[in-house]
Amino acid sequence: MLRLLLAACSLLLSALLLAGCCGAISCDCQDERDDALLLRFSADSTGGTGFRAAEVDTVLLVRRVLPQDSVRGTVPDTARLIRPAAQVFEPLVLDNTTPFPARAGRKLDAYRYHIVLPGPRRRSPVRRRYTLTELSVDGRLDTDGCCTCYENTAKSLRLGLPGGSSRVVNAYSPPGAAPVVTVLPR
Repeated sequence: MLRLLLAACSLLLSALLLAGCCGAISCDCQDERDDALLLRFSADSTGGTGFRAAEVDTVLLVRRVLPQDSVRGTVPDTARLIRPAAQVFEPLVLDNTTPFPARAGRKLDAYRYHIVLPGPRRRSPVRRRYTLTELSVDGRLDTDGCCTCYENTAKSLRLGLPGGSSRVVNAYSPPGAAPVVTVLPR
């Protein structure tokens, strides 16, 4: 009986010591934006092929649930971003929780997105509209000792451009590399 008690205490003490090792390690995964899409408007160049700051200071983002995932009566989410002149050419971040809140456990690729540049006045027509469809985001959990971090392994989308054309964008960047920023042309 004493041996059994001693073995149980020894096992418990070993487990606590090993658990203490992992508890003392801080994991710096830097994976909170691995699935994020970064989008930036092309800046006006000397050739006039980009946007001026005043044209892209207000952006509307519209998120719609994909048809196979939608629930009857689902309304699209809309976010209006008004940015100061110093930030208009900084990337827009589109993620599982930015700028829209997470809903019903859906991830970024459960939606279709529209990026709209409204006209200068409230009721003026839309200047430009971009569509993000066929989003595909894949990842895995990578374990290294006591740390488990998420790692994005693939990220792509179809970018619908004003005028009706579209192109596939590979937005994946390997770990340690600079994130891919998709440029929205004029």
